[in-house]
Formats: sequence, structure tokens, C-alpha cells
Amino acid sequence: MNNRLDRNTSGQFEIFYSILVAVLIPLIIIISAFLNSRFTASDNDKYQKNNAIIISNVITTAISNNINQRSLLLQQIISYQTSNPDITKVTVARPLDQAKHYVITESSDTAEIALDKQDINYDLVLSSKKSLSELIIKNNDKYWQVIRPVIQDNRILAIVTVDLSTSKADALQHSTLIKSLVVMTVMILIIVILLINDILFLEHAISPKIINNEHEQENLEQNKL
Repeated sequence: MNNRLDRNTSGQFEIFYSILVAVLIPLIIIISAFLNSRFTASDNDKYQKNNAIIISNVITTAISNNINQRSLLLQQIISYQTSNPDITKVTVARPLDQAKHYVITESSDTAEIALDKQDINYDLVLSSKKSLSELIIKNNDKYWQVIRPVIQDNRILAIVTVDLSTSKADALQHSTLIKSLVVMTVMILIIVILLINDILFLEHAISPKIINNEHEQENLEQNKL
């Protein structure tokens, strides 16, 4: 009797273990894919930030060399935006005598030219004399904004703002993620089908053995009697 229970328990355990494996393997794949997408998004943001800083540095250096030639500056700014569609806006603001007050003297958005502006980020750049980068999400637009000072003789002559859109890189990342999810879904379906077939095969293989063993045990008990 005990042997019969042991065999039944062993068979049930094998079936339970197979079901557990069938659940865990797809779950592990899904968790791995989720973590990978998070890491990829983080790396993509870092790459775009570094790219924005490099582009801003190049533009600011060029503007610094022509800071007093305003007509040439505007042509430069427009040419930068035309040559790189990811650059959504380039602005040159100059600090006025009043504290925390600036005027936009050149901009790829000509409607902003000659506008007065107050911006806490400009204040930070002016006081620290260091660049500032920030990821901005506004009105369904996502872009890196880099603000750099134009310094000559230890004096800030202007502040250059470069906005670099992330839309193309984000679209590429989204497309890659969708393709990965499709491949992962197909893999999970194949694995689940194989594991289900394995469970069914295991159940069919174990059941006759258990029945035969029970008959043998019953015959042995009857012979003893």
C-alpha cells in the first residue's frame, strides 16, 4: 500500500514539476525582456544626452568666434538647424545690466528675437559659468536642452541654448522593441506548446506504469494470502 502511494506521489510530483517549468520559463523570458528594455532606454537617453552636449559644444564654439557679428550669427544658427533636422532650436541670449534679465538677440525661431526672457536655468549658468543639460518633455515633444555660456576674458557675453529632439532615436528604439516583443511572443508560444506536449507525454507514460505496478502489488498480496 505504501509503495502504491509513493508511486502515485512521485508521478504527481513529476507532472507538477513539468507544469511549474512550463510557467516559469515564459515568465523568466518576459522579465528578462522587460529589464532589457529598461536598460536599453536608459542607455539611449545617455547616448542622446552626450550627443546633444557634443553638438552644443560645437555650435557654442562657432558662435563664440563670431559673437560680435550678429548678422553672421543668425545665418550660422539657421544653417545649423537646416543641416541637422534633430536640432529644433538654437537661441543666443545676452544678459542685460539688470540681474536675472536677458534678451534674445539671435534665434532659429525668428519670432523670439528681441524678446526679454527670465529663466532660472540661465541664472544657474550665469552664476556657475558652467553648462547645463536637461531632458524636457512638453506637449508630446521630448528633447534635450543644453545651455552653455560664451565666456571671454572671464566674462559671460552670451548664453547659447540648443534643443535637440529625441523623436527619431525614440522611434527607432520603439520599432526595435516591438520587433523584439514579437520574436519573444513567438518563442514563448513555441516553448509553451513543447512543454504542454511534454507534460501530456509524461502523464501518458506514467499512468500505465502506475496501473501495472498497482496490479502487480495486488497480485503479490493475493499470492501471500
